[in-house]
Amino acid sequence: MTTLQELNKEFYISFEYKATEYANVSGWQSLIRLKEESASSKDGGRIPAVVVGHVGFLYIHFPVNGNTSKVESKVRYPVDQWHRVEISQRLEDTKYMYRLQINGEIVEDTENSEPREFCNVTVHVGNKERNW
Repeated sequence: MTTLQELNKEFYISFEYKATEYANVSGWQSLIRLKEESASSKDGGRIPAVVVGHVGFLYIHFPVNGNTSKVESKVRYPVDQWHRVEISQRLEDTKYMYRLQINGEIVEDTENSEPREFCNVTVHVGNKERNW
């Protein structure tokens, strides 16, 4: 775990993961979660959060347009293979565009009309917690 002083309106986050198995339990396993230090889940607790379900589907949470957006992957990502996740937000002309790519495929590309900056952001990696 580490702490970032800030996460600006424009950002780029990428990571790779290789699951050796998906736990045979209900609920989620966290791959990565960025959280504003004093935030609740709704207003800065998932900036972003990437979790995997017990059968290999990814769920990505990030606040888009004032809501905690949840994107569910339509692909079951197999074990024993590397997968690349890229999450970004960038200013294009006068609009902030939020983009999610998994293994090079654009899964989400949408305008975020309410982009925010976040302060004192903790980065949690590989946590099996469920209640977040």
